[in-house]
Amino acid sequence: MFVADKCRDNNDLLIAKPGRFLIRTRRGKGKQAKWVNTYSAVENYTPTYNTYSYSDELALRKLVKSSKKLQATWEADTFYSMTPIQDHKGEKPYLPTIFLIADSKTGMIINLELIADIKTESYKCIDRLRSTIEYTGEIPDTLVVEKDDTYYYLLDACEQLNIELKLTEKLMVIPQIRNELKYQGR
Repeated sequence: MFVADKCRDNNDLLIAKPGRFLIRTRRGKGKQAKWVNTYSAVENYTPTYNTYSYSDELALRKLVKSSKKLQATWEADTFYSMTPIQDHKGEKPYLPTIFLIADSKTGMIINLELIADIKTESYKCIDRLRSTIEYTGEIPDTLVVEKDDTYYYLLDACEQLNIELKLTEKLMVIPQIRNELKYQGR
């Protein structure tokens, strides 16, 4: 409330200096405490992403050799499930991340994985891509994603599989599937 009152009297307080922002800091304790206005530089946030590759070269060659290369485009995305999961009674429920692969042409879901913690288990995306190729016996020539993190999870593995990985502003079929998933189970 104090800051709002001060800004009403002097709105220059809120005007950020280039690369610097208003920070109010409490100095001292108890009744002797005073609040001091300072303008401090804030570091630019640079996100970091995990990327994974297949370490078993022999299994990778066998997978590529036994699979048919398709002139097809698959979409892949990671997003939170709207249905909480509780693994064990008494534990706190959580919202898992869904990793979904769909065919861009048919709109069919090809595969789906629930991932408890995407920050520590994002490698499961390439595991699911591999198992999808094994199950279908097919490798698409293109995989399209719309999120930077999903792109980087799959980047190295797609290079190994000779799949063109594209980053797009908007996927074509997965948004519809996501919308349908919201309303199931309620």
